[in-house]
Amino acid sequence: MEATEVLHLHPPEDWPVPSILDESARYLSYLPHSGFHNQRIALTNAFVLSTLLNRTLLVPPITIDIYESSETTSQLDKAPKFSNRIDLVDLRALDGVKLLEFGSLFSVARLVLSREDSFHLYSRTEKLMVFNEPILDAASDAIAQRLGGRDSYIAVHLRIGDGFSVAS
Repeated sequence: MEATEVLHLHPPEDWPVPSILDESARYLSYLPHSGFHNQRIALTNAFVLSTLLNRTLLVPPITIDIYESSETTSQLDKAPKFSNRIDLVDLRALDGVKLLEFGSLFSVARLVLSREDSFHLYSRTEKLMVFNEPILDAASDAIAQRLGGRDSYIAVHLRIGDGFSVAS
């Protein structure tokens, strides 16, 4: 898939950066966890949510290869999924709150978008978040050619579960 647009994670130099001293500035942040792909999904959700709430997104650093040893992740795994629903209208009413921080924004089902413009924003953002690394693309193209071309094989990704499997 080739994106026709580029998602700039670094704003242009002339982009107005809100000052922490600016009383009108409002922020949104979240805590990344799990593997890189899950963090990419959380970043997509955070970007869409911050756009819909008109807040500056504070992007935390990506964490690499901590899944098996993370206490935070194991606690998140035990928590009930989506036990509460918060409407966007209620989040917008928190305008006096300078920082909204979410413990996790991971899951493709985390945001339930009903308005067409919101859904379009999510779809566009998701498409722009596709990895585009020329060196990896060239390597995967070379492997595909050695297998007889893209339409001559089937690739399967199977997962039994997250984390290490333990033999009983």
